Amino acid sequence: MLTPTPSQNEVIQCAYEPATTVKVIAGPGSGKTLTLMLKVRELILKGVVRADEVLVLSLTNKAVDNVISQLKNVFSEVDATPDGSCEGTVADLVSQIGVYTIHGLANRVVVENEGLINIIEENGWRGLSKLIPANLLKKYVSGRRSTTLTPKMFERLFREYQAKKKVNEKDAVMEQIITIMKASKVFTNEELILLATKHLRSGAAIDTGELPSMTSDLLHKYKVVIVDEYQDLFPSLGPFLSVISQKQQLFLFGDPHQSIYGFLGDNRSVIRSLESMRPPENLKVFHLYDNFRSTPEITKWANAVAGDISRAITNTKAFFSKEPMGIAPSLIEIADPLEELEFIMDKICQLVSNSVKLSDIAVLTRTNAQLKAVSDHFSSYGIPTEKLTAQPDWMTDKNIKFLVDLLKACMLINREKRSAEGVRQHQSDFSVIVTLSSLRGVSNQSIQALFGEAQKANVSLWNFISQSHQWPVGVSNRTKIQSFVEHVKPLLEILEFDESLTPISIISRLVTVSHQVGFKPDDMKNESDLDIFREHLIEMLSVLKLCSVNRPQNISLTEWFLETWMDQHSSFIQQVTNERNDINDLGAVKISTIHSSKGLEFPVVFLSGSSNANFPMEKNALYVGMTRARNFLYMTNVKNKLLPPRNAEGNTGIFGNQAIWTYYNKDLNRAIHKRAESGLQKYRTINQKFSLNPSVRVYSTMARMICNSCKRI
Repeated sequence: MLTPTPSQNEVIQCAYEPATTVKVIAGPGSGKTLTLMLKVRELILKGVVRADEVLVLSLTNKAVDNVISQLKNVFSEVDATPDGSCEGTVADLVSQIGVYTIHGLANRVVVENEGLINIIEENGWRGLSKLIPANLLKKYVSGRRSTTLTPKMFERLFREYQAKKKVNEKDAVMEQIITIMKASKVFTNEELILLATKHLRSGAAIDTGELPSMTSDLLHKYKVVIVDEYQDLFPSLGPFLSVISQKQQLFLFGDPHQSIYGFLGDNRSVIRSLESMRPPENLKVFHLYDNFRSTPEITKWANAVAGDISRAITNTKAFFSKEPMGIAPSLIEIADPLEELEFIMDKICQLVSNSVKLSDIAVLTRTNAQLKAVSDHFSSYGIPTEKLTAQPDWMTDKNIKFLVDLLKACMLINREKRSAEGVRQHQSDFSVIVTLSSLRGVSNQSIQALFGEAQKANVSLWNFISQSHQWPVGVSNRTKIQSFVEHVKPLLEILEFDESLTPISIISRLVTVSHQVGFKPDDMKNESDLDIFREHLIEMLSVLKLCSVNRPQNISLTEWFLETWMDQHSSFIQQVTNERNDINDLGAVKISTIHSSKGLEFPVVFLSGSSNANFPMEKNALYVGMTRARNFLYMTNVKNKLLPPRNAEGNTGIFGNQAIWTYYNKDLNRAIHKRAESGLQKYRTINQKFSLNPSVRVYSTMARMICNSCKRI
């Protein structure tokens, strides 16, 4: 059984007291997540609260998946029997604990109070931007390098307009888009949180029996609310968390040094507001001093970057810290981007030639552009990679999003058909605009003209394109749009009247119709891309199957899926690890931005700055990146004045250094084998396998230099 350290035990044994706040400041590797899980277990097993009275919140699906997995582990440790007979009991118990992303929870509150809504993302902004007439487009892109209004650019302009608009300075196009968004119940993520807060505040004055289930649970059922990674909260979340924790005991777990989302707003103001909502005597603060992750060599460098004198002092209170490994971090500067990638490849070869698996290694970058360069470079050598993201890949797949948008458009169109005639708000308009704008050959002018005529006739856009014979002259893609209508109509009928629909039949029909209407994604270029799409379809199918099992009786499968698909994903995630030691089964190198790597750890970390950037890496981002490493840390082109002098020799001498590899394997709880083949021999073998020989590197580097020279001539 796991034995907590003294500082962890203080948190675990902290008494349950309603209307109090407990703040837990926990540095990297201090066992924060484990302490959180053990606290939940303590509350439930001691009978202080029931499992369904505990609410755990985080900001990403990745973190939620991790919480569910860890909860199963800590409860299995107590209840598991040798034959595993209580496995179902543990799963049932954990399923009763409320584990959500904050946005997923807010979405549930809004949906049960207002019905199905739309959270606008890139495809939504792209669709709405097509309503801007060509003669006004210059107004929005003037003074910019590009004459194209990208979705991100339009989103920024829209937010600026919302923040600054005055009564006498209204923009007709922006006001039209605001009207569409209101009628179609389209919200930004920030608006979603504000609206959920509004419904919760209104619900606080209503009798419990009259409230929707989730709203009632948040206000009256939950007794303990736990927020993970409190340092990442942003201003609009403050009121939401305050209203659901007024009478509850609120736990805040996090580390101020790992706050890297400052662009979302001042997170310090949120923390202050949550701390000040109680009298000072109702606020307790604990520190977790231990470090189970990084070697002292890495920790020393990371603390220097954090500039936290108090942390260096309080570390003397740590009950546990690792022994030195004898390997300092490396800080290398390489001017050419390709040479930097080749350096990383060579170091990976050296490490894998000893006791390191590819799955032990993570390459962390500042930007997604750098991440793509790493992925492409590794792919060219046949090195397998696994991209880590804050949200599951299938949820951000443009092809999957089109299928979801198509399904949502059908459901809303059918709902409007069932509604009383003369309804003025047409919620399906937004989804129809988004799906039409995703089809090649449907011009902006056509969408603008059709939508304008639909508004004049006071009918939905779908009703106009499916029933009207008087189309405006400006529509040049009539055949394409009529084909869209022709193939969507049968899908509408099936979704409305076929009660035998199964998850697989829904997926099959959506894919078929998307092909029939001419949807052709830009990023489906080869067999590998097709394989990825198949994997994402399987994940979508898994969520649909789960929805078919847990949906309420009075709601259709498609509607339940559309209302809950964002947070249903966590219910079927299973972490699968492979511990085989064969050289041919080394796993895949993890690649991630620093932001997406939060909460994770890796035995080996390559932290890549940018050879083209002269500005230093932001302190907290650098601290987060460094503290992901357990044993080896390589930093290339990382600029920060708090770092020690450049040290390219920090990790030399790994060949034949048995002490290092004994430490490494022991730290990862792996068997220590006396290898017949030396690390140097294996290094040469791997070089040959992946064509990583010096001549290839010299040639590729020279080729890049020649190309760069040609560009300057």
